[in-house]
Amino acid sequence: PLSLAGYCNHKYRETMAELNLFQASLDHWQERWENDSTPWHRDKVHSVLIRSWTAVLQQQQGTGAGKLRVLVPLCGRTVDMKWLAKGGNEVVGVEVSDKAIKDFYNSEKLPFNVTKVETFVCYQCSDENYKIKVYQGDMFNSTSEILGHFDVIWDKGGLVAINVPDRERYCSLLLSLLKPRGSLLLCTYDYNQEERLKQPYSIPAPTVQQLFGKTCDIQFLETVDLMIENPQKFKFDWKLTRMDQLAHLIQKYDISS
Repeated sequence: PLSLAGYCNHKYRETMAELNLFQASLDHWQERWENDSTPWHRDKVHSVLIRSWTAVLQQQQGTGAGKLRVLVPLCGRTVDMKWLAKGGNEVVGVEVSDKAIKDFYNSEKLPFNVTKVETFVCYQCSDENYKIKVYQGDMFNSTSEILGHFDVIWDKGGLVAINVPDRERYCSLLLSLLKPRGSLLLCTYDYNQEERLKQPYSIPAPTVQQLFGKTCDIQFLETVDLMIENPQKFKFDWKLTRMDQLAHLIQKYDISS
């Protein structure tokens, strides 16, 4: 018989399969950036990253001095990259929109150089105080040979934006880029998917368990009720009955030990 978590995940998968969800192409995301139609972009560092970073460092046995390799997939122009690099970390982003990448460097007043790396265009910060590289291209073309391996992945809006048929492939890709015992700090949302048929998709805790539970240890960090924080957006504009933001700290098993 199914456990309660297994039953909930089974019903979730059934619901997702039945819904006619919007499937976004790479062109769609590029057009959104070109038209400055990016309401998901934040001008401030993500609150989940700030609140959870100490837990990430503890999991990585860090001292707070940094020197971790951090991947930010589907990074857009997030200021989180500068915040992470300012802490002494080496930061790598992957983003399909060249406009988003240039906007990041220009808005943060960071100089950069441009080189071609395999199928990607690499925008590397030339300020020695900030170790940042952002690869422009299709995330699914990423490999460890191109990007290397990472101590930490910060997924603030990648998994929830990936088309559902590509979700398991995306998670497998992230894990292939993560070092053994590496940490994935993941932000997802939990709401009634029937009330909204497009991104950001609802990915409740049982689905996170289904995606990562076989190969990783998963700690649930927090739930934030976004209906209280921003009722205008989620209750009146999106017409949702509930909207929770979830934070998960996921550590990849070291199968060699």
